[in-house]
Amino acid sequence: MKKRREGIYGCGCENGRKFGSARLQSEFERDNPLICLLTYYKRDEAPYLVRSAIRVIKPDARIEDITHEIPAFNILSGAWRLARVVSAPTEAEGTIYVAVVDPGVGGERKNLIIGTKDGRYLVGPDNGLLSLAFQEAGLECAVSIDNWELTLRRFAKSSTFEGKDVFGPVAAHLANGVQIREFGEKVDPNHLRQINLSLESTPKLHKGHLVDIDEFGNLRTNIENGSLDALDCARVIVSCRGLKLFDRTAYRDLDVRTNFESGKDGSVFLVRSSTGCLDIVKKQGDASRELRITFNQIGLTADLRPISEVLIDRSIADRDARGADRNPVSIDVRSSGRECVPSMLCGNAVG
Repeated sequence: MKKRREGIYGCGCENGRKFGSARLQSEFERDNPLICLLTYYKRDEAPYLVRSAIRVIKPDARIEDITHEIPAFNILSGAWRLARVVSAPTEAEGTIYVAVVDPGVGGERKNLIIGTKDGRYLVGPDNGLLSLAFQEAGLECAVSIDNWELTLRRFAKSSTFEGKDVFGPVAAHLANGVQIREFGEKVDPNHLRQINLSLESTPKLHKGHLVDIDEFGNLRTNIENGSLDALDCARVIVSCRGLKLFDRTAYRDLDVRTNFESGKDGSVFLVRSSTGCLDIVKKQGDASRELRITFNQIGLTADLRPISEVLIDRSIADRDARGADRNPVSIDVRSSGRECVPSMLCGNAVG
């Protein structure tokens, strides 16, 4: 007989709030929550084997792919994309997200289940990958996966594929109604590894980071759309680890637009994007290729701080407004100055 959860989490925590803006769910959907997969497994057999591990425990599992195209070992990109999905108002309460970008697979880092305050589950490694999502959604409780009877580790030939051996099976048991407390001990949220994606703002200054490159080559930042007004012009300087990244010139003056159509053909400009933050884009083109910026410039330090820093200095706009008819703003992307962990970490882990 299917187990019922105590409240939402069955772990002694208070129930999460109801997600009032979500679509109505059928009884089938409530009893058979969606399992969503986000990994860096690419196009080999690994995504299928994760699905197989889920279905051997829950044959009627509903499984959806978010993406298996996270750049190899890029925890920041994976965390940013996962948070975007989990925070979407269309996501249903009870949904289970399995996330695997795991350079340290099989090592000392914990395996986690996170219950969010809006009634969802995050399953994955304790390496920062889940952190942006639970920072956004709110953390209700965290549990370390220690009960190996609720995994398929006993069939594993090694410890290098925990997406198949641990995370997928755990998601299946959660979908079957197993209470979260049955998987292991609670973890103090203060002991979880979390990405420090700082965003500082004053009337004159806005500071953030480069966080991702999307499928079209748009460079994503975490600087909020409201930081710049549409029809402004922004002076953009991009550097990482002390090296400026633009070809031929140290900076570019870019317009700020509310959509792609309003940009000039072939031009690079800033757009107020659907992420809620500013993107650097090229109209009907690839801004990352135009500006020669790759995922090697998007990564984390050893203490999970982004290796780039984006600074918008509005004092420049004030100076130029007195002597020019345009309103330039300076954006300077710099190295963090800390010990860097490159986006493309060495190793052959599957995760």
